[in-house]
Amino acid sequence: MKLWLIVRLTALTLLLSAVVTALAQASQYVCADGTTFTNAVTLYGKLEPSAYTVTALGLNGFDPKLAVVDEDTGEEYACVDDSQSAAAYAVTLPTTGTMTPSPLNAQAVLSFKNEAVNAVFYIAGFADAYGDSLLVIEGLSISGSEQNGGDIFSLYVTPFMTPSATTITTYMIGADDRIDPVLDVVDAELVVFDFGDGALTCDDSGRAGCYGSTVSLLGSSINAVSSDDFDAYIDLPWAVVGLEADEDGYLNYLFRAFGSGGAYTAAFHFGTAEPVAVIDQPSSSVDAQAIQWTTTARAAFPGEPGTVFVLSCPPNGAASSVWGTNVYTDDSSICTAAVHAGVITFELGGLLAMTILAGQSEYPGSARSGVTTSQWGSWNRSFAVAPISGGGATGTTK
Repeated sequence: MKLWLIVRLTALTLLLSAVVTALAQASQYVCADGTTFTNAVTLYGKLEPSAYTVTALGLNGFDPKLAVVDEDTGEEYACVDDSQSAAAYAVTLPTTGTMTPSPLNAQAVLSFKNEAVNAVFYIAGFADAYGDSLLVIEGLSISGSEQNGGDIFSLYVTPFMTPSATTITTYMIGADDRIDPVLDVVDAELVVFDFGDGALTCDDSGRAGCYGSTVSLLGSSINAVSSDDFDAYIDLPWAVVGLEADEDGYLNYLFRAFGSGGAYTAAFHFGTAEPVAVIDQPSSSVDAQAIQWTTTARAAFPGEPGTVFVLSCPPNGAASSVWGTNVYTDDSSICTAAVHAGVITFELGGLLAMTILAGQSEYPGSARSGVTTSQWGSWNRSFAVAPISGGGATGTTK
């Protein structure tokens, strides 16, 4: 695992982020009507003159609200919550599964006629709640006129996001028959990152040209747009993102096309959680209990909800059974769940923090980071996993 450069690209200008030890101020926004966005996820992107539909959807009952602001002028284009226009919005993707239509979804319809806008998108939970969201931007397109060969979106990763068991997954879905989407994670020179285990790029998900373990997007869909074998997505494990629990930075995506351009939809799946205290010790000195890849919380770790265990998984692991996504049944393999959550890898193993949780009414299955988990119904005890300092991530650089 290597570290990634924390940069943000706006009009091809490099901006450097800072490592923080307090709450990330750029993740906060107050709308003109007084609506406050706290613990917000922030996305930056340039929108060319056109019409766009921006939708924030919550997973597992999460109630998102959405604001869109002009970064340069501060003009507020939208501040919305519980949009009737998005109540029937339908999504099926590998990391979200089939999302149930909800009146809690938030949606903004934007139109820019004369010039491009450097837009900032804020997504937060009602009553400052934490949870998982999917942000969808429809109306985007790639042509031969882009100076950089495509569109750049920069996701600001904060200490509200790094404790989440939800890895950051980004999708590029073609909206017409002309485009063959290609998605990259890039540095300041628009060079695709490659840390030795494959370039952070995807062309035709489910095939050899995609980073990590992806599946075909054939059969997936966003709203009325059906996906096919040529669409792309990248699911980044936290160990590759390379941030400690108290650090922030910009993760830059280049949306481009193989051959001719066309219309596409961009989607970003992410989660937020309560920021965690950092264990300020090197991995060699963290007091962690060693476990095996077959170890389960049910068999080895009794405790009430809220109990936290610091654990260490050995390298060269093999997958064992897991049920759930983000929250797992307590008879699931802890180490395998940590790989699924992007906290560690099979090859290196590593440290993790496991928190005992109450039972859930259902546990959805999903495919992430080379692990496919199973679905289960009601179960009486659960756990979640999160990275800790020294847990495989190697820090950040400016």
